[in-house]
Amino acid sequence: MKKLILIFLPLIAIVVSLFFLCSSEEEQLKLRIAEVNGSYFIKGKIGELTGVYLSNGKRIEIDDATGEIIPCPEDIGLNSIRLTWGINSNKSDTIISSVNSELISLNRDSVRSVKRPICPPSPVSEVEFIVNGPDKDCKYEITISKSIYAKGYKKSDFYFSLNGKNGDFKKLEKWQVKKAGRIDLWVKVNSTEQLVSLSSVGFYEECNVFVCDKAIRTTLEERVKRDVSNYIVTYSFNSWKKLSEGRRLNFFKDGIKVTASDFSTEVQVNGDNMSFGDDINRIKILSVSSTDCEKFDIKYTYDDK
Repeated sequence: MKKLILIFLPLIAIVVSLFFLCSSEEEQLKLRIAEVNGSYFIKGKIGELTGVYLSNGKRIEIDDATGEIIPCPEDIGLNSIRLTWGINSNKSDTIISSVNSELISLNRDSVRSVKRPICPPSPVSEVEFIVNGPDKDCKYEITISKSIYAKGYKKSDFYFSLNGKNGDFKKLEKWQVKKAGRIDLWVKVNSTEQLVSLSSVGFYEECNVFVCDKAIRTTLEERVKRDVSNYIVTYSFNSWKKLSEGRRLNFFKDGIKVTASDFSTEVQVNGDNMSFGDDINRIKILSVSSTDCEKFDIKYTYDDK
C-alpha cells in the first residue's frame, strides 16, 4: 500500500499542476484585443480588468461599455497594451503588442466612443520660456509663452531652479544676478513632473545696479529734449524711433495730456507747413522732466498765431 501511495502521489501532483496551468492559460484567453476600423477594443470579461497600460507604464482609459481603448493625443502611434486583472497573489497580466499580426498603432481620430479621457497637456518646450534681463536693477525675468496656456497649463504649474536640475525648485518671476556666469536654469512642471532645461539662453552679464541720481537724470532729460527737438524739425520715422525707443514718454499740450499719436500728427502737420507752406516751426518744447530716469514727461505748446 505504501508503495502505491508513493507512486500515485507524484502523478496526482502532476495532474494538479496541469489543471492549474490549463486554468491559467484559460484565464489568459478571457481577454483579447480586436481592431475595428483603426480603433482597438478589449474583448472578454472587461469587468475583471484592474488596469490597462501603455508600454511606458502610463494608465490608459477604456470605454467600460464597449471596451474601446481611448488614447490621449500624445499616445498615438505604435504601442503595446498591458492588461491586468485579479488582486494580491492572484494578480495577473498580459502584454499585447499586435493584433492579426499587425503592430498596434493607436489613432485618436478612429475612436468612436463619446467618452473623453482626462489627458495631461502636451509637453512644454524650452522655446516657450523667454528670459529677459538684466534690467536697471540687474534683475532677470521669465516670460511664459501664451502657447503654454493654450495647452491647458496654469501659471501655478511651473517651478524654477536657479542652480541646476537637482536644485531647489520654487516659484520665480524675477531674480537678481550681478556677477557674470553661466545660466543653469531649469523648470519643473508640477502637474506632469516634466523637467526642462532653460540653460541654453546663455550667460549672466556683469551688472551694476543703476542709480537714478540728479546728475544722471539731468543728462537723460537733456538727451530726450534734444531728440524731441530733432523729431519736430525732421519729422521722420527714424527720428521718431530714436526718440521713443526704450523710453516711456508722456506728452502734455498746454497742461493737458495727449496721446503720442496726437503729438506725432501735430508734428507732421507742422513739418508739412514748414516744408510746403514756408511757415515757421510752431511747436515749442516747454520742459522735459523725469523722476525715475525711465519715464519722461514732455510739455509743449502749439503757437498757431
